[in-house]
Amino acid sequence: MPEATIVCLDDSEYMRNGDFSPTRLAAQKDACNMLCGSKIREHPENSVGLMTMAQRRVLVTLASDQGPLLAAAHNVQPKGQIDFMSAVQVAQLVLKHRQAKQHRQRIVVFIGSPIDADEAQMIKLGKKLKKSNISIDVVSFGEEDANTKKLEAFIDAVNKEDSSHLLVVPAGAGNLSDSLASSAIIGGSGAGAGIGGGGNDFAEYGGIDPSADPELAMALRISLEEERQRQQQQQQQPGSEDQAMDTGADAPTPAAPSAVSSSQAPAGMEDDPELAAALAMSMQDQSGTSSSQPAAAPPAEPDFASMTEEEQLEYALRMSMPAESAPAAMDSSADAGGEPAAPATEESAATPADQAQVAQDPEFYANLVSGLPGVDINDPAIQEALRSLQSASGGNGEEKKDDKKDTSK
Repeated sequence: MPEATIVCLDDSEYMRNGDFSPTRLAAQKDACNMLCGSKIREHPENSVGLMTMAQRRVLVTLASDQGPLLAAAHNVQPKGQIDFMSAVQVAQLVLKHRQAKQHRQRIVVFIGSPIDADEAQMIKLGKKLKKSNISIDVVSFGEEDANTKKLEAFIDAVNKEDSSHLLVVPAGAGNLSDSLASSAIIGGSGAGAGIGGGGNDFAEYGGIDPSADPELAMALRISLEEERQRQQQQQQQPGSEDQAMDTGADAPTPAAPSAVSSSQAPAGMEDDPELAAALAMSMQDQSGTSSSQPAAAPPAEPDFASMTEEEQLEYALRMSMPAESAPAAMDSSADAGGEPAAPATEESAATPADQAQVAQDPEFYANLVSGLPGVDINDPAIQEALRSLQSASGGNGEEKKDDKKDTSK
């Protein structure tokens, strides 16, 4: 909220003392200039006035320009004794005639000489200021032993919602401006201490006073706003990704690699063919087989003891057909005296006629059955099965012998 401030300077003879470098008056002027600049920068509508307490003269009325304040403070010279009660009442009248009545009222008093009023009078004045909604800050330096007790009672009487402050700076404590800058007076109304004041008033401009450099302050404000929006988008983006992951978290994991179908795809994947294709490729890479041609699980070993001879022969034939039909055919043709068949390749696979011929060869079955675990080739039942198979294919055997004789001629 905008504020109207009257700064009261101590221009008594006590200001000639050198316990503050270089003198009390010079240290007070530096602190006053810093305070006026801070109040003006704190809010664009703030106004500051300046007056002296020994001569009780208003040097500058309420204004928002710091130039006249600096010039008036520079021309102040020590003369006479201060009248604390009268000076504060004059400052109250100046604030009463301010143009913007809605502005808050504040008086800042620099005191470096003894106060002539008693404690009861100061408490009465403090209650009057509190009734008028006037806050007051007091900077006491150089005469802290004589003034501290009175000023504490005065601040207690005028204080309302911690809006008034007392700063006591003993002699030899260092620079008066530094002590003032580290107090709650700079910034007003209990705001954080610091040169420039205002606490977080310029936080939206990156700490830059917009009245001092409007272009830089606006650029910083835009940059901060863009950064804030970018952070909000980053906070929202992980949430959406997590939601999408949660949606597909319950998708069934296939026990064996298989092609991705619409019934097996996770929820929401039916409308995204690219995601389905990516999942299929991932499954293909993990299994090492094509998703369209799944690898068959290894067959369980059958129970030969419970199988009949015909079932055992049929199982042996089924197991040997894919890989051994071509070598068996080559061996049989070689034993018959013919030319050895060409080895089976991917381009020249066994035809159905060759497979049928192998299936009717008794010697092939005899060799095959003899290699099965737990099977005795001399078993009468197996011998009977082989003889029946040989009698069924006897005509073919005679034809093979005739072909052999013709070839030898």
